[in-house]
Amino acid sequence: MKVDKAEVLQLIKDVGLTIDIDKFGYDASLQKAGVDSLDMANILLSIEEKYGVKLIDSELWRVDSINALVELLNRSKKSHNV
Repeated sequence: MKVDKAEVLQLIKDVGLTIDIDKFGYDASLQKAGVDSLDMANILLSIEEKYGVKLIDSELWRVDSINALVELLNRSKKSHNV
């Protein structure tokens, strides 16, 4: 089962962040939307816990938007299911 943008956005909200996605969009930089490095660490930890995956550290630098986060998560889930 693929993870979609709405699930990731809800997870971000559950972490306690408020991102106005209508203002920024799914391709917008999370940093420009106000997500700092501590917030990002909390998001990634929540994703790993919720989906039971270990995100690949060498790919985390690419995660700069919700779309990039969804893509990384789906790749990680696929590699764990193989």
